[in-house]
Amino acid sequence: MSVLLAIVFGIIQGVAEFFPVSSAGQVTIMENLLNVNQDTALLFEAMLHIGTLFALFYVFKRDIRRIVMESVAMLLEVLINFRQFLLRKTKAGRRAQYKRIISSSYRRFVFMLVISMIPTALLGFLARNLAAAARTSDMMPGIFLLLNGVFLIVVDMSGAGGERTPRNAGYDLAVWTGICQGLSVFPGLSRCGLTVGAGLLCGFSRKMALKFSLLASIPAVIGAVIVEIPAASVSADLSGTTMLPFIAGAAAAAITGRLAVRWLIKAASQIRLRWFAVYSFIAGGIYLSMKL
Repeated sequence: MSVLLAIVFGIIQGVAEFFPVSSAGQVTIMENLLNVNQDTALLFEAMLHIGTLFALFYVFKRDIRRIVMESVAMLLEVLINFRQFLLRKTKAGRRAQYKRIISSSYRRFVFMLVISMIPTALLGFLARNLAAAARTSDMMPGIFLLLNGVFLIVVDMSGAGGERTPRNAGYDLAVWTGICQGLSVFPGLSRCGLTVGAGLLCGFSRKMALKFSLLASIPAVIGAVIVEIPAASVSADLSGTTMLPFIAGAAAAAITGRLAVRWLIKAASQIRLRWFAVYSFIAGGIYLSMKL
């Protein structure tokens, strides 16, 4: 793969990762059409994911720092409560009061992120072989793009969305976000589209659904990279000549991803999913017509 082609892939990844059009679907379709070497394709996709991770860390660095601090504080308070539980039969233990772990709306938000990781990990693990088969299929990326369009148009036409915030939220958003992220391992199903749609269907505002979707994607993408890189490195040629396009693609994904995220955050309230549904229908239809 040439450096120029890798940069094109990186731009596609950086934009499509955060738009509801499935970056995996776009990249997989391009790889199939251009006959990209499948021995290095998985490693290249992992490098593109690393690029988009850098974009997320840059844009949400303050939120990520606070999430880490709150997570550590919550874990310490859980350990303190557990210690008090073990000492409950002593005089000091009977006088001690248990600490309230979810003591603020932000901590509730953090706990929702943690909950979303569970179904994502389970579905990602259980569906990994099916997803790998779908990536090498001539037809499945196009079919999943059409299904992605159907979901987006249903959410848009239903007028879903509301004013719910972490303060008055149940944990249904976290569970459905985790399920949607797990399903997005299939090329053509947009992680952003599915998770934002889930948030809107749960009654959250567009900005809240988008922010939760983007932050919830960070541990999911990190987990995917951890799984992908060792498996891909076994069959990939890691010479300096091979790695240069990968690094260029990751850099392009990071730069365009940062721009895409910032634009999405600013335009969240004006974005209409129906236009991305139309794109999914067109892209999926063209790809399938070329393969029939």
